[in-house]
Amino acid sequence: MFVPLPQSDGRLGIVTYFGQRRDDSAAATMLLEAGAFIAFQRFRVLKNSSGTYILTYRQRLICSFLAIGKSSAEIGSILGITEATVDQHVRNCKERLGTSNRTSTVIEAIRRGQLLSVPLPISGSSREPI
Repeated sequence: MFVPLPQSDGRLGIVTYFGQRRDDSAAATMLLEAGAFIAFQRFRVLKNSSGTYILTYRQRLICSFLAIGKSSAEIGSILGITEATVDQHVRNCKERLGTSNRTSTVIEAIRRGQLLSVPLPISGSSREPI
C-alpha cells in the first residue's frame, strides 16, 4: 500500500506499507493513512534535527557564544570581526529561527540543536575566553 502525503511546500512524500492486509475496511485504511501521515511528519522533524542545520556554521558559533553570556563586542573580539558584523549575524539568526530577541534566539537554537561546543570562560574571569 502506498500513501501519498502532499506537503505545504508542494513536494510529495510517500509512505509504503509492505505485507498482506487482513482488513480491507475503510476504517483500517483510514488508520493506515493516519499512521503514515504521523510517521512521515516525524521523519521530517528527525531529518531536520539530525545534521541539517538551519543556521550557518558562523551563526551557530555566534549563538553558542551568546548562550554563555558573551556580548557582541566580546564575540567580535574573540572571532576577529566587528561588533556590527556580529549584530548582523544575530539578526540573520533571529530571522532564520523566527525569533524577536537574543534570549528567544538562544532558546530556539538550543531547542533545535543548533549550538556548538565553545570553550567556557575561566572561573573568576567570566568575560575572558580560554
